[in-house]
Amino acid sequence: MDAAEIISCQFCGRYVFPFPGWGTYLQPYRFMRAVWEPEHRFFCGSLHFQCLREFEHRQAFRQEFGEIALTWGGEFSVEVHGEVHRMQRAGMGFINKIFHGERCVIHRNAHSDTWLVLEHDGPWYDLDAAQLEAIAEGRPLRSGDWAYKTVVPAECDRMALHASLPELLDQAGVLDLYEEALRTGDVEYEVFDYYPPKRILEYSVENVLPIPQEAYDFLREYARTYEPIDFDKLEENEEYL
Repeated sequence: MDAAEIISCQFCGRYVFPFPGWGTYLQPYRFMRAVWEPEHRFFCGSLHFQCLREFEHRQAFRQEFGEIALTWGGEFSVEVHGEVHRMQRAGMGFINKIFHGERCVIHRNAHSDTWLVLEHDGPWYDLDAAQLEAIAEGRPLRSGDWAYKTVVPAECDRMALHASLPELLDQAGVLDLYEEALRTGDVEYEVFDYYPPKRILEYSVENVLPIPQEAYDFLREYARTYEPIDFDKLEENEEYL
């Protein structure tokens, strides 16, 4: 997979700017199968969540992703050139379901104070204890100030270091896919560095995560009563909900 493929959405083919809750990268080591395709190739690479919601086979995507995210993983079969291969993949461990709504489910990780909000149409959001505390206090659910790297399209080369985020996305031809985020997400964007030879942009972005309202409402009540994992008891194989 070359750089152009890595930064292009696996659904629409347009540039994906890594942006919490709006665009992400699915790692190849997840061994997620494109079960909706005749050859069942592995699905990895960048995607826009908006494109996923509009994807014809989004339910198949969501089911296959759920087999990874909501389990410990397991063995599966892959047929290559008429030969069946048995493979192992690791799950994410969000095995304890605490909510099922009209738009999403919420699962808690069995080994850490982290949660996964998984929309029925596919997009997902990872939450930690600090974010849960913010929800309990009625504050907006923000993504956190994380550092990212991306290879920008060639047409963004000369302006990547100094452009605002809307300018960069507009020049890349994907502003329409992020307009709602820029309008409602209270976005904080900072560029750290840019390496022209390989067009690598280093930056941080923080914004409000667009989780479904039903998830926010449930978590606001849940956060007031949940008990953090007792790691001493966890070693004794006790389960937590």
